[in-house]
Amino acid sequence: MRHILVSASLLLIAISTYGQSDNSPQPCTLKLSQAPAVRGVKLGMTVDELLPLFPGVSDSVNLKQALAAAEGFPRFGDATFSINPANWGNKERFAGISSYFIHTFDRRIIGLNVQYDGFPSGARWKSADDLIQRFSDSLHLPGPKEWGPDPYNPLKRLKCDGFEVAVSAGDQGSIGFYTSSWEGTKRERQAAFEEQKRREFKP
Repeated sequence: MRHILVSASLLLIAISTYGQSDNSPQPCTLKLSQAPAVRGVKLGMTVDELLPLFPGVSDSVNLKQALAAAEGFPRFGDATFSINPANWGNKERFAGISSYFIHTFDRRIIGLNVQYDGFPSGARWKSADDLIQRFSDSLHLPGPKEWGPDPYNPLKRLKCDGFEVAVSAGDQGSIGFYTSSWEGTKRERQAAFEEQKRREFKP
């Protein structure tokens, strides 16, 4: 499980730095509001909309701690947590998905990585393009030709209008979504917090 979480974390980090790459693929025209859902989970949905999809997960101690830690310094609304669908009911709906790694800001999803079961429980992919084609068909994303390679990670990327997508393949497939629209707000909160501490300082 720890390996899965680390892999998912790295994929979300890779997506978040996508705009800094000079090797940008062709952009797609989908807007953030059109980001596809993976079995009902998507960018932009709130934590309150997410939790009912996984009966009982709201009682998870780890989830409660992650959301509580998001308040104030040093996260200023930023939280990350994972959900293993097999542990929280409705197994048929999420068959084949080993975990969701979720990044929220102000209790709204701004980063999402979906890890599928690894081979031999799940599929082995000969190339990222093969998996991208399956996602294109089912999630109505652009086809492989519109995706570009990542110069630093073994995955392929798609830049849309307001969000980005990354897919990795091999013995375990995954797809990640990320939007950077929240980052300015977090920086403003950090700056305001630091300014408050300077004002409160007494020589």
